[in-house]
Amino acid sequence: MDDIKLVLVSGEGKHLHVRDVQHDYHCQYGIVKKGDLKSGIVKTNTGNTLFAFQPSFIDKYKKIRRAPQIIPSKDIGSIIAETGVNKESFVVDA
Repeated sequence: MDDIKLVLVSGEGKHLHVRDVQHDYHCQYGIVKKGDLKSGIVKTNTGNTLFAFQPSFIDKYKKIRRAPQIIPSKDIGSIIAETGVNKESFVVDA
């Protein structure tokens, strides 16, 4: 799976996921030059403003290919609250 390198957010709240920062990024708002792909505010060639952020865990989680065994995000909170699973826990799936 390609990893998300950058998240661009439009003024309307649309999230765009950049996987390759070594090339210009083409989207419905225009083209963002590769030199401008960094955290902060970026402008497209058509004058649109996009806000650039480093991807969070949730951004990456939402882009995971869905298969039957994946746990939906609405259920994860309940599982963590009920079991007390944390970063030092060992979990066995059978």
